[in-house]
Amino acid sequence: MTSHKTRESLTSMSHNDNHENDHQSEDEDALFASLDDDSNDSLPPTLREQRLQQLHAEFSLARTQRLYGSGTYTVLTNDKAVLDLTTSKTSESSNTASNLVVLHFSKDGFVRCKFMDEKLEVLCKKHLETRFAKVDVENVPFLVEKLAVRVLPCVICFKDGVAVDRIIGFEGLNGTADGFRLQALEKKLIDCGVLTGEKVDDEDVNDGRRNIRKKEANEDEDDDDWD
Repeated sequence: MTSHKTRESLTSMSHNDNHENDHQSEDEDALFASLDDDSNDSLPPTLREQRLQQLHAEFSLARTQRLYGSGTYTVLTNDKAVLDLTTSKTSESSNTASNLVVLHFSKDGFVRCKFMDEKLEVLCKKHLETRFAKVDVENVPFLVEKLAVRVLPCVICFKDGVAVDRIIGFEGLNGTADGFRLQALEKKLIDCGVLTGEKVDDEDVNDGRRNIRKKEANEDEDDDDWD
């Protein structure tokens, strides 16, 4: 079992922030459980201390990521909200939740935009290192013009406040005119530099397929110019 001293040390570190919430408590319990598992391997004290520091770093990162909305597919409603999301920073280090953003320019009623939404909703829960959001093109005319958004869906990838790549329609996803695989979108976003690694598993794929089946069978839409 985890020593009383180790538990006190970890508890002390995790309570430095005066604004704890239920999610933080859950993370703390998970860290305790992980340390309990490590004790079964009879790790030397030096390695256990390294493991403790690693777990605390992971706990702190997850807390920061949740604070800035990671794991949530955010709906933005105006130009300012988009600029605030894509240009804000919480850390000088790279690959934090604040400097990697996947933004979907969409339009209500477009079937392919809805399909893209379903995929991004799955990915956002797997990739806490990145912020995921959507915005209706009707609400952000300034950015639509500035970023030359002409075809929907349009997913623009931001890193450190700069648009580094984009997905236009379903291009580059090795799918069909009607859809693509979740893993293909994940790989594309990794190539764009806004996801840090493969995290999608078979269960995620099955969830995505169930969502797709809910669409009406007679829906038909293309990704031609929307304006």
